[in-house]
Amino acid sequence: MIDLKRALTLVLALGCGKRDSQGLPPASDWEPSANASVAGARADPVDDPRARFVRCFAAEIMQAPEAANAMTIFARTAPAREVRAVVGSIARDAQGLSEGERAKVLGEAAWALAEVGASDDARAIARGCTALLQDGQGGRLTCLAVLGRLDTIAEARVAATQPMMLDAIAFGAAVARRDQDARVIVAEIEGDPAAKLYVRSAIHLKTRAALGDVAYVTAALAAQTGSALLLDAGAVVEGGAHRRNDAVMHAGVAALARATDVTTSAKARALLGAAGTAAAAKSRVAVDDAIAQFEQLGAEARVGLELVPVAVYATLGDVAEARRRFGPGGDAVDRQMFTAGLAAISGQWDDLPARVPANAVLAADLWGHALAAKLDPARAGRVLDTFCPR
Repeated sequence: MIDLKRALTLVLALGCGKRDSQGLPPASDWEPSANASVAGARADPVDDPRARFVRCFAAEIMQAPEAANAMTIFARTAPAREVRAVVGSIARDAQGLSEGERAKVLGEAAWALAEVGASDDARAIARGCTALLQDGQGGRLTCLAVLGRLDTIAEARVAATQPMMLDAIAFGAAVARRDQDARVIVAEIEGDPAAKLYVRSAIHLKTRAALGDVAYVTAALAAQTGSALLLDAGAVVEGGAHRRNDAVMHAGVAALARATDVTTSAKARALLGAAGTAAAAKSRVAVDDAIAQFEQLGAEARVGLELVPVAVYATLGDVAEARRRFGPGGDAVDRQMFTAGLAAISGQWDDLPARVPANAVLAADLWGHALAAKLDPARAGRVLDTFCPR
């Protein structure tokens, strides 16, 4: 797993045709329409900014597939055309990974494409991905969620063989605000005697949270303790964030705050995780709620995490508050990354460090903001130089 401190620093941001033997449609069917641009990126000429970014971004993801969620962070800010070109290229490169790692990368790729409205590309990748092994990081479930988000329920559930997979489809439908479809699946799962234990899982709570079922998730969290509570409450915050439901996110944060039988350090990290999730959803109420609870913990629990609220408020878009909190603390690497993220979000590109550590999430955030700002070629090249040497 990605270290929370590093990850939150970087969150500064947060018909498929005939298939080939590896389960993906041929390039002509699913590769982004800007095929010439993608081909140029794959050739990686030194002076082609997109090519440089793809080379460095893909290298980080292939080395650590658990960081593939960086593609969704890129999709938050970069123009849709760039997202389609970059993510499509990375999805194709994933064929060299193990089956489980490939599922993770393809799941995140499909979700990122769905975020920018590239429905055909997302659907095609997701349909191929559902035939892969479960990766242990939710990749195949993410693919099912994409199908739930884009397909009819009847089409999406063809690949679902167990309650967890159905739940992923229901979650996708809920994100797409097709609540009636999602509730049909939820009722089916909860009515299955064999799923009696499953319905207590974090995955099911996330679906209920996305549907806005505050009373349900509050009651479920009240029955939990210890590390299980941290996991379930975090899932509730994530589900609520997808629909920007402040009441649901508050229920999750309140549960994290009351958690017992866990270390204060674990609680601190869970609260910061919730704050980062809420910030990506642009929920000021939930961010303030989680940060207030974090600050009530002892100083010992906050050691090494003092600057993470900077990332949270920057992600929220409150640059003034982020700068106010950028006091002493943190090691040199942390401070470089925080400085880079603030420079990108605020548009103060002259504040960008000369070099930052290679990291897929930070790269996605910096380059996404650079593209959105339509920087001139010289300045864009300097942004790339910070994390992607020539």
